[in-house]
Amino acid sequence: MITITSQKEWDALPKSFPTLTRIEIRSDNNAWIQISNTPENSQVVARGDSHVVARDHSHVFARGNSHVFARGNSHVFARGNSHVFARDHSQVDARDHSHVEARDHSHVDAGDHSHVEACGKSHVEACGKSHVVARGNSHVEAWDNSTVDDKRLA
Repeated sequence: MITITSQKEWDALPKSFPTLTRIEIRSDNNAWIQISNTPENSQVVARGDSHVVARDHSHVFARGNSHVFARGNSHVFARGNSHVFARDHSQVDARDHSHVEARDHSHVDAGDHSHVEACGKSHVEACGKSHVVARGNSHVEAWDNSTVDDKRLA
């Protein structure tokens, strides 16, 4: 692993690396990002003390103390202290202290302290401290302290 702590060290990096090279970039305010040169081709942008792990062609944009784990061609936009676990072609937009677990081609838009678990091609929009569990092609909109548990295909 190569650790970078300054612009000078970044500028001195070679243009190409052997496969499986890992670069860790650290700042004075304890923010960090890891970049791996692997065949997985994931893309990551992380800002403001965010923590990101991206694998298998996943795309992640994280800022504002967000925590993201993405794999399996997932796309995640996380901000405002959100926590996201996305896999299997899921798409997640999480903000404002939301917690999201999305898998199996699910699409989640969560905000304002919502908690969402979505799988099986579910589509969930949640805000206002809502709690949603959605499965099997569900479409759920939850607002203002709602609780929804779709057990049709459990």
